[in-house]
Amino acid sequence: QAPQKPAGGGEIRYVLEDGGSDLQNNCTNPQNPCRTISHALSRAGNGETIRIANTFRTAFYDERLTINKSVRLEGGWNVTPFPNTLVWKHPQPCEAERTIIDGNGMGRTITIPRDVTVEMDCVVIQGGNATNQGEEGGGIHISNANLLLSNAIVRHNIASTASHGWGGGIFAYGGSLTLSNTQVLANTANWRGQNAEGWGGGLYVSHNVTFITDSLIIQNRASTRSRGYGGGIASNNAQLTLQRTRVTQSVAGPDNGSAGIGIYAARGSLTLRDASIDSNGLGYGYGGALFLTEDVATDIEATHITQNRAHVGNAIYAYHAGVTKLRRSWVQKNRQSMVAAVFAKELSGPLFIENTIVADNNMAADPEGAGIRIDTPIAILRHNTIVNNDTTYGILVKSGQTQLRNSIVAQHPVGIRVDSSDYALLSGILWWQNDTDSQGNVSLSNPLLHTDPHFVDASAGDYHLSPGSPAIDTGGNNLPSIVDDDIDGEPRPVGVGYDIGADEYVAWIQLPLILH
Repeated sequence: QAPQKPAGGGEIRYVLEDGGSDLQNNCTNPQNPCRTISHALSRAGNGETIRIANTFRTAFYDERLTINKSVRLEGGWNVTPFPNTLVWKHPQPCEAERTIIDGNGMGRTITIPRDVTVEMDCVVIQGGNATNQGEEGGGIHISNANLLLSNAIVRHNIASTASHGWGGGIFAYGGSLTLSNTQVLANTANWRGQNAEGWGGGLYVSHNVTFITDSLIIQNRASTRSRGYGGGIASNNAQLTLQRTRVTQSVAGPDNGSAGIGIYAARGSLTLRDASIDSNGLGYGYGGALFLTEDVATDIEATHITQNRAHVGNAIYAYHAGVTKLRRSWVQKNRQSMVAAVFAKELSGPLFIENTIVADNNMAADPEGAGIRIDTPIAILRHNTIVNNDTTYGILVKSGQTQLRNSIVAQHPVGIRVDSSDYALLSGILWWQNDTDSQGNVSLSNPLLHTDPHFVDASAGDYHLSPGSPAIDTGGNNLPSIVDDDIDGEPRPVGVGYDIGADEYVAWIQLPLILH
């Protein structure tokens, strides 16, 4: 019994690797499916759906496809043969491993040329190699087209083994790309090409709109032998958004000229919402989690940036970037770096850091290391908790005008140093266990506290405020603009005034349960 056509959809065509036949077949009869996806594509028209099935084992489609029509490919279908009939079912949740499209190292797996919109659901795309095919997009190549990829896995693809490579897993130029509930796993942009660079081990996106949600970008590598840019993702003049997505275990390249071990973003915009950029890097290059450059506008919110490694800027390195916003986020336990966990240098727009914890990062090898290093004209830091970074400075201002308000700065040899003729304006600061609180051209105004902030569990990295913390209700109210929530998205102020630091303490009252 065949599934019904989708409401308002076009013809449905059927493919079954084990038992199907392409001979004189238009693929429209579920009891007589085609054998290959390429044959079904040759028969399909715009707006049609191709359903791809397995029987009792995983279906391997050893094909290199060009999809030049606006169609929907649905994998994950299962066919059970009964006497005189084939029963088609689509297990839920979707099981992508049922349907594998394998380039088998003989070329790019999927090519999507211009002016089409393609949907692909519940498939594995693997084994592509785009060497001598432009060295772009080993798994999927999109050129001025639109792709919606959901419930899928893109793995073990290579852009180039010979020269510079772009987009080991996916290359997208122009048009749009949407990934939903998709894994991009163990792809490589440049594999063993001598003196050749790699851009975007997992994805390379350029001059397009890319939206990635509820997905995992893991174990991708930009280059195996030379410089790499964007081990997980490289973005060039794209509008790139990640939502509820993790980028992890990426490698840019074995060269200190590499950059953006997790994500490399130049021009365009980068937006992170409720994301995790963690455990990227082997200690080489710039920007363990993020490298931001060429006026890219960056807006990071509710994101965990943790346990990344780089030579310079083990979490974020913003160099000649545009407006850079870091809000309601955690920058913790990044290590093996010179300079700083967050390094902003010569931005064309302001740096904003708000409701963020910068803590437990390691820059011990650099005598001028800092939790945050500012070398840019304007930096506004409000309601942050900057604690226990294993380095010399909590904050080092090399140039520019810096505002630091309603923040906790604790457990550094020097809390903040201004190392230039510029200045820093500080108000509402809680200092604790710094050898020296401030150095250089620093203007201090009340409230200023010197006391234990009473974190919930600093040894476990929990920098929320405990009941009775002196930071509660003691912050200044003269902020240049309203700050109406805290790191957890809870409203502030609660009580008679703002709390100092990233957390606004909320006392929860548990009422007794009364049964009648």
